[in-house]
Amino acid sequence: LLVEVLQAALLSAKLDMDNGCEGSVASTTVVDKDQQLSDELYLYNAVSSTAPKIAVFGSGIPPLNGIFICTGNQTYEKDAYWKGKPVTFLLHKSLKRGQYRISVKDGTEDGQPLTTLYSSPIGGDSDRVPEVGWQKENGIEPPPAFVSTLR
Repeated sequence: LLVEVLQAALLSAKLDMDNGCEGSVASTTVVDKDQQLSDELYLYNAVSSTAPKIAVFGSGIPPLNGIFICTGNQTYEKDAYWKGKPVTFLLHKSLKRGQYRISVKDGTEDGQPLTTLYSSPIGGDSDRVPEVGWQKENGIEPPPAFVSTLR
């Protein structure tokens, strides 16, 4: 809980600094706005959740980086804004290939198609999400540099 409170405080300070340095709202780019809205969703969803979480860092898609919340059955989700619209990023296990994938679902409605952005190394019967070795599929370089389960 203390870590989550510190994360929220740091994120809030970052938002305050960003808003102070940005100047006018008119100068904010779509990427900046996506990141700001994604950070705000994180504050609302992740900090208050007691579900298991996974942290993703270093991907070429800034709103994807951050905390994913377990929604059950080896699936983790992160609501965010990307390309100016709400999306859900999913980190899930592909049983067919024995690897984890990070996908994006256009919109936040159930039944939306998934696009695989990054994949973990193939193989491995472990239920642990691989920390390194992720590869780009349909995402933006670089793939995540580090993926870790938060305890």
